[in-house]
Amino acid sequence: MIVLKRDGNLCQCERCKTEGRIAIATEVDHVVSRTKAKSLGWTKERTEHPNNLQAINSVCHERKTIEEQGKRARKFTKIGLDGYPIGL
Repeated sequence: MIVLKRDGNLCQCERCKTEGRIAIATEVDHVVSRTKAKSLGWTKERTEHPNNLQAINSVCHERKTIEEQGKRARKFTKIGLDGYPIGL
């Protein structure tokens, strides 16, 4: 997909950026979730625009989705280059 290529197939989530972590991204995520965008009155075009999409690894994607739902995500201490937790 265009977004994965644009982001160099590297996870762009805030946690990875903040912690300086480099993880291979295999999925595409909405920076502002569809639910949040709808509540803000965004159009479908704005919600699905590449500026609102980011490459993300599956573990970070799962965590981000859980947190957006107001739940607590499992705590991972380390994520390997493949995007999966190490030592669980």
